[in-house]
Amino acid sequence: MSRLIKLLLPVCLSKIALENNKFVVCSENLTDKGAAASYGIDYYQLGKLTAKQAVEILENRNIPQNMPIKYLEDTKLTLNEDIIKKLNLKFFE
Repeated sequence: MSRLIKLLLPVCLSKIALENNKFVVCSENLTDKGAAASYGIDYYQLGKLTAKQAVEILENRNIPQNMPIKYLEDTKLTLNEDIIKKLNLKFFE
């Protein structure tokens, strides 16, 4: 049931928002589900960082407890141009 809610909630929220001339902005990239924009980490870059840490553990025998915690510093803005046009929103270029 929770998987169904996770799949449908963004679509339902975006539909309701659009009908009321509002928009949805998400931290995860849900622009393909109807959000006007998302701002958050790039999961591809997170995968690359995770892979580097895995190499440190598996090949270089580093102990995870002794490794520094790493974060992605760059964030990514993704826009849904269809929704932006429907709502006549203006974003910076």
